[in-house]
Amino acid sequence: MKIEGRCRNCGRDFPIDLVLSPPEAAGRCPFCGKSLDPEYSALLVEALGKLQAIGSQMESILDRARAVGENLEINADTIVAPIRDALGAREEASASRRATREAAQAEQTGVR
Repeated sequence: MKIEGRCRNCGRDFPIDLVLSPPEAAGRCPFCGKSLDPEYSALLVEALGKLQAIGSQMESILDRARAVGENLEINADTIVAPIRDALGAREEASASRRATREAAQAEQTGVR
């Protein structure tokens, strides 16, 4: 599974695997070089690696299950909706952290 992300600094889209390696660039935008999370870069890289691996496993399992269970219908929303909700919550938390960091930086420099 190829997961894509977008840098909030330069606005460019990229496949997540470009953020995972090489080690000296891990956690940075492959285009502008800005850290995608200055405080938790290693944790971000680890989580994205696991997410990419689990996504690929899920694709593989669904591929294997394609030919079996002719009398079973799987409701796609029961798989996709929780993922969409988790991504939405992640976006909200990320935006909140960013706003807090920007406010703290503005306060330190005396800009209001």
